[in-house]
Amino acid sequence: MVLRPAHAAFVITSLLVGAAPAIAQQREYPDRSITTFRSVERPPVDSKSGTRMYLQVGRVWLPEENEGLATGELRWGSVAPLQPSADFTLAFGLVPALLTSADLDLALPIAVAPGVRLIPRGGVSGLTLLGGDAGGFAFGLNTGGGLVLDADGPLLLRVDYTARILAAMGEGPGVLLHQLSAGIGWRF
Repeated sequence: MVLRPAHAAFVITSLLVGAAPAIAQQREYPDRSITTFRSVERPPVDSKSGTRMYLQVGRVWLPEENEGLATGELRWGSVAPLQPSADFTLAFGLVPALLTSADLDLALPIAVAPGVRLIPRGGVSGLTLLGGDAGGFAFGLNTGGGLVLDADGPLLLRVDYTARILAAMGEGPGVLLHQLSAGIGWRF
């Protein structure tokens, strides 16, 4: 007899549905020395501890171009209100080469409502392009801001805008780049 995927799914579902009443009746372990997750109280969370890590996706573009480059980024920063802190971002984009940028900023989270933070920031940027027919690096300054929702929760949402002015070493005037990103964050 050949067991096809559709038959296997039916058999597994039937077994789970049949076992559900027995599983539901077993509410506690008979041995009290075993601690269940439900019986352990969660430690109090200090929402002022602040540091969060974010995973974001976004787009970076030049002002004179309509198209941009899709990016992914990791961000570390604080959401503790009115406490200046460092905000670090590492962003990646793929073109025929690997484009990476790093920002190190001074940020000041401002509580605008319960669980909502407006985070203005500014600092230094670096950009590296590796691969294809090009390669190089540039340094510059950046400024921007973020909006964080559910800042006191275990999982939060963040939207960021960044404007960077970068100048390659020994080159002419700097290049202005814009970046918009959004993603989720968690306690770190």
